Amino acid sequence: MRTTSAGESEPDDFTTDLYYAGCAEGNWDGNHNGILGEDDADGTDYAGDVWLGRAPVRTPADVGVFTSKVLEYEQDPQTQYMGRALLMASSGFEGEMGDIDGALQYWGIPTSKLYSAGPCDDRLTRTHALNYMKQGYHMMFHCDHSGPYDIGTGNQDPEVPGTEKMLATQDAARMDPAFRTAILWSCGCSPNRFDTRCVTEEFMLNPHAGMVAVVANTRVGFSGQCEDQGVPFINALLDHEDTLHHHLGEAFLWSQWIGADPPDRFHAKEYNLLGDPELPPWTAQSIGSLALGTEPDTLVLGPQQVVVHVSADGQDASGAVVCVMKDTEAYAVGVTGQYGNCVFDNYTRRPK
Repeated sequence: MRTTSAGESEPDDFTTDLYYAGCAEGNWDGNHNGILGEDDADGTDYAGDVWLGRAPVRTPADVGVFTSKVLEYEQDPQTQYMGRALLMASSGFEGEMGDIDGALQYWGIPTSKLYSAGPCDDRLTRTHALNYMKQGYHMMFHCDHSGPYDIGTGNQDPEVPGTEKMLATQDAARMDPAFRTAILWSCGCSPNRFDTRCVTEEFMLNPHAGMVAVVANTRVGFSGQCEDQGVPFINALLDHEDTLHHHLGEAFLWSQWIGADPPDRFHAKEYNLLGDPELPPWTAQSIGSLALGTEPDTLVLGPQQVVVHVSADGQDASGAVVCVMKDTEAYAVGVTGQYGNCVFDNYTRRPK
């Protein structure tokens, strides 16, 4: 775990995983004073070189929950809610959330809005947030004040039960199977503070529901991240013509620095991904009737060429991601070409 300089604008340094993703080039301690990532003094390269995500696990039980949720998301998607997004904003940040809404609408993703002010489907409260989360949304976007152990849900009305202004770690831990698993993006302060047992970790380590991945800040958040990083993240995930961002880690890396508008060193360092960077997010793209074909029909021991053909609604499907997996014995990923074929050369079947 690495701690980086927050710069003169903030009093406390903070943890970041960008060090591990972007240390292939440049030097995070150019002046050799033991303080990493001093913006001007170290000449740090903030463009990540590898996809990187953090598995928020501390025990074997945590590892089991994390891997099970990833595999369930990949292999058994809940298609009835995969094309929906939930937006939550308060504290005057509803306008910034409009940038997120506009990007989702552009890609045809219907949204439900929980705001404290302005046009919305419901007012943002803790109770409304939990009720809507139970309905099932593939992606959730959040812009409100937060902390390491809670996520803001509007302004509390002491006269109205259920309007508590925070979703806390105990809410995340108590979610039952009626709640659906989602990908959460937040520009709030510190919900991803992984140097402690933070609220987003609780969402991810709930074995029944919660989140399969979270993109959020380890320290101070800014509403401007909606436009600067949230919109590039959405575009990278949902651009079906773009074959470069088939994995969550790729889309995150793009929005962290390379595709951020504009790129910001402070935001890049505190903006971190909890989750499997190789996770292939489901999108709202309809595949209709999907068909798969494999040649040869039977695999023999040793290296061989395997061709997987993918068609959708009777037409060759180009740009489809194909994964071949058999327990711990084999794993390979490829993308179909112009005629719907994905070729795995030197695929090896090993004896048990």
